[in-house]
Amino acid sequence: MGDAPECECICKGSTAISKYTQLQHIVSLWTLLDENLNVDPFKDVHPKYKKALPEVHEAALRGCMGLLRLDVLLTTLKDFILSNLNETGGNLADNIPIKEALGFCEVDMVFSEGASSSATKTSSVALNEMRWFETHFPPTIPMSCCMETYKVLSS
Repeated sequence: MGDAPECECICKGSTAISKYTQLQHIVSLWTLLDENLNVDPFKDVHPKYKKALPEVHEAALRGCMGLLRLDVLLTTLKDFILSNLNETGGNLADNIPIKEALGFCEVDMVFSEGASSSATKTSSVALNEMRWFETHFPPTIPMSCCMETYKVLSS
């Protein structure tokens, strides 16, 4: 430990850890792990689905974001991208609309069984059956812009 300034220990439960570990060591370990283990989940997405999003499509997305269920949409879109647009499964045409392909994806939704009942049930529903998706998601964004669409929606 030498000349290192004394730091307040963050491991108060263990005498051995308390004696030899300083906060600066934990921070250094965190930095090392973050730099070396930061994995991009989209690294295997085929390049044909990573095209730039034209301004008109970006404006349409930004204009409807408040009308979409982003919690449902982003989870579904990410799963769709990771499952279908990778190097091995990237066989979807890049010119078909995202809305067309994504609309067939099913999500589990929880429904109340009635106003007087606290019981709920879960049911799988396709995105194209959800009014917010059908009404507000832009219909002409091509699959080639799928990654950029995800980035805009998650920003």
